[in-house]
Amino acid sequence: MRVFSMTIAGPAAAILRALSLAALLAAAAFAACAGLLWMALRRVRAAGGDPALHDWAALGAGILALAGITWTTVPLFLLDGCG
Repeated sequence: MRVFSMTIAGPAAAILRALSLAALLAAAAFAACAGLLWMALRRVRAAGGDPALHDWAALGAGILALAGITWTTVPLFLLDGCG
């Protein structure tokens, strides 16, 4: 495996591949949560003046999910070869 004109072999290459896969999965999870958050926001806006409590709960859960994914994956994207 070549990273920044260096050849990486052995266990380090396997670890780097696993981190790259984790970064891709984190990006997919972020996209899925963003889509669910968008749907919850549309539902709250469509309710007009009186959205139900579970609509507000879905919106809050979506915000917390995005924050959680961001909080745990930003260090992963800072590693060489994962971004």
